Parts: sequence; structure tokens; C-alpha cells
Amino acid sequence: MIASKDMNIRQQCKLSKLQMEQDALRIMLSSDKEKPKQSNMGKDSYVRQKEETYGYANYTSSGALSLSGNRMTKEEMWDYLARFESISSEFTVKGQSYNFGDVEKMGADVLEEMKAVDNVLTLQSGNYYGVTTNDGGNETAWGMTVGKSKGMRVAGSESIYAIERDIRLIELGDWVTFFQFNTNRGNACAAGIYISLSESKVREIMGKLGFEPGMCNIKIDGKDNEFFYSNDGRLYPKYHYDGAYLGMTQGDNSRVYEPGDEFNYNGNLYTMDENGHINVPYGEDIFHCLSRPKGKYAIK
Repeated sequence: MIASKDMNIRQQCKLSKLQMEQDALRIMLSSDKEKPKQSNMGKDSYVRQKEETYGYANYTSSGALSLSGNRMTKEEMWDYLARFESISSEFTVKGQSYNFGDVEKMGADVLEEMKAVDNVLTLQSGNYYGVTTNDGGNETAWGMTVGKSKGMRVAGSESIYAIERDIRLIELGDWVTFFQFNTNRGNACAAGIYISLSESKVREIMGKLGFEPGMCNIKIDGKDNEFFYSNDGRLYPKYHYDGAYLGMTQGDNSRVYEPGDEFNYNGNLYTMDENGHINVPYGEDIFHCLSRPKGKYAIK
């Protein structure tokens, strides 16, 4: 959360307004330090460095580093703001003073596309990913990155840029909510995401990410976050799907239905056998039931 002790009244009001209207866009900047690594952004051979080099790093087009008193580059500032939880509207890094007005917008040229391949979306810490919305009145690509808890969030510099210009990141907030419910949970995404996001919004986001109905996976830094995407526009934890599937195919459903009873899942017909099993193949959309018998205990 941004400290308010050094803010003027105008800046405090801006921040309070944004936080009240879109709680999901709180600036939760982690304090963990990254090991130096080569960025794959491909812009001027920009190399991320440890925290203590900020303010002194001067990067050339060849990627060479020299120590000087130069101000941070825009890339260094993006990295700096993406890794700190508390920062005031005026801050000092290695003797150099900065304020929120110095923060530049990330360009689409440095934002990677998020696209699932075979229903697997692979994301990596240290990279910036673009989400295009109409926040601010124009179609704009906004940066998101992997947070401390290995979930996706708005890049800190992007939130600050929006605050300074009274841009309300409402659409981007839906993306934050989506990732909040579907990452950092292993194989148990939050059942009932449709309560927070409408079925149509889930379909929109899943479509933009390249997901098709079925078992899906958002892999962050090698960690799997699996869930089932149903044609009903809802997302279910993998354990939820596996439990329901086990009950249908191995449980005794004859207490409710009769052998030969017919079930229509996602347009495919299945009948219950003599053992009370409804033998649907694994991966069938068992949450999208188009028709089923009334059952023995249905009200006549």
C-alpha cells in the first residue's frame, strides 16, 4: 500500500478514490529481491539488476553497465516500483529524487502477450504481460506481472501512472479478479468465480487468453494451477471436477436413477448401467447437463 505521509491532498484523494472503487487494484508491491537475469523483452539488451544498483545503472544499447549518478531509466523505475510495498509519492533512490509524475506508461512493445497453448498458459516471474482494455476511454495495453504470492497483478508503475491521471482501471480490475481466483491455489481454483465475474465476462477473458472449454492450467514459474472450464461459462477447481466424475463413474447412482436412464452432457448422451455407473469419458463437461431423468425422489 502506498504510504500517504508525504502526499499532498490531491494525491491522497486520487488514491483513496481508486482504492474504494476497485479494491482489486490495490498496489501490493512485494519486497522480495530478484537475482540478476536477462530480460526477454528484447529492447536495447536491457538487463535487470539487483535492487542496490538502482539509481546508478546506466545501460547502453549493448547491455554494458557503468556506474554513475544518472537518474533511473524508465525500465529501471518499472522494476523498482514492481518490487516495493511501501513508497510515497516522492521517493529517493540512491540520492536521486523522484515523484509519481516521473513514472512513464509501459508501451505495448515491452508487454508480452498472454496466450494459452493446448489449454496451458505459461507465465514467468520478472516478465511484463499486456492486457488491452478501454480503461481511460481509449483502447490501451496495460502491464501485469507475477506478484510475490505467485499470482498475477497490475504492475506497480501502471497503477501509479493511472492514479496520477485519474484513470479508473475498472476493466483491468476484472482481470485481476480472474487471476486472483485462479492462481496460487494449486489445483483448487476458487469454486464459484462466476459469483464475482459474470459468465459472459469469464468467457470473454478465457477467450482472449486462448482457452477452450475443458481442463485448463495456468502455470506460473513451473507451478500448476489446474481448473475446469465449462461451457456454462463457469470455472471449477480440478478437485471439484474429479470428485464429481468419480461419483458418476464409480458411485452407485441407482439409489436415485434407474438402469437405462439417459443423461445429456454437453450434447452427448450417456445411460446408467446395471451397477449404477454413468460412464462418461474423463474430460466430458459434466457441469453442462442439458437433460437428465427426474429421479426417484423428484416431486411428482
